[in-house]
Amino acid sequence: MMYLVAILIPWLALFLVGKPFQAIFNLILWLFSGGSILFTFGVGSFVGGPIWLICVIHAILAVAKSKSED
Repeated sequence: MMYLVAILIPWLALFLVGKPFQAIFNLILWLFSGGSILFTFGVGSFVGGPIWLICVIHAILAVAKSKSED
């Protein structure tokens, strides 16, 4: 379930695993990528897409690390 949250809302997954500073930075990147995709009518997806992917990968790795520590 946490992996699904990490894919859809990566910053929330980071908050839930106890990494608030990383979550805030991830939220800023996530909002920038979403804004660049929405407000440029898809043209900004060349910038926003990779940034969103980086946010998701970071959240998935953080969730996996927190599960391995348990």
